[in-house]
Amino acid sequence: MDGKRRRATTAGRRNGLRRLFWRRYEIESYLIHPEALVRFVMAEESGLAAGTVEAHLRDGLLPRVYRDPLGNHDLLDSTKGKVIVADLVSVMAEPPASRDYWRIAARMEPAEIHPEAVEKLDAIAECFGLTGDADAGGNS
Repeated sequence: MDGKRRRATTAGRRNGLRRLFWRRYEIESYLIHPEALVRFVMAEESGLAAGTVEAHLRDGLLPRVYRDPLGNHDLLDSTKGKVIVADLVSVMAEPPASRDYWRIAARMEPAEIHPEAVEKLDAIAECFGLTGDADAGGNS
């Protein structure tokens, strides 16, 4: 979002380019989902108990974000997601660098992916002509 409080949108063109604005402050904010983070930490850090990881996440997140990570939350709209995720994975002996947070996304289940991320990624795919069914390449 870049701190300019722009509305999340997929509409609007400027100089022939379609501009997309994300609601949350940083893309890493879309990785904040308790079940996905527990799954990630448990897969990467075999010495931790799931209960320990869950307690750490519960302590590190506002209760309303913990309960409804896909909801709209001022905290996630205005705070750097990298900072929040770094704190949430700090329970690990060797937490990943932010450049490796894609590994969290790789462990997410479809129901844990924020609808806005799906919307924006679909819009990007459309711009590159990557939408449609698997047989859209002209094979009949």
